[in-house]
Amino acid sequence: MKVLIIEDDPAALSVARDLLESIQFEVDTAVNGTEGREKIENNPPDLIVLDLSLPDDFGLDICKDVKAAHPGILIFILTALGNSRDIVAGLEAGADDYLPKPFNQREFIARVQMMIKRAARK
Repeated sequence: MKVLIIEDDPAALSVARDLLESIQFEVDTAVNGTEGREKIENNPPDLIVLDLSLPDDFGLDICKDVKAAHPGILIFILTALGNSRDIVAGLEAGADDYLPKPFNQREFIARVQMMIKRAARK
């Protein structure tokens, strides 16, 4: 499973990368939307872990654009924006799952694994 994490916070990026690598995923990272979009176009991942508050782009726009161009890519929003309005907006933009920060590491892994299992059944 190839994963791209688009996250500008070094600590959050490091934790997510370490967790995904611990379950044997191949992980690439991007620290802003521009870099993330380039990596998606050049080498589309199977899964994107996406922050919404990026310095140069809004994650919801990335989510919508990716789902329009690559509907098979799974998108997991992992962000500090955690009120119900933000969560609904993320899911309506096409995210396959959404988890507010700070997050429980075991829950993150469980959600990622369940999201992949659901997608495999389709």
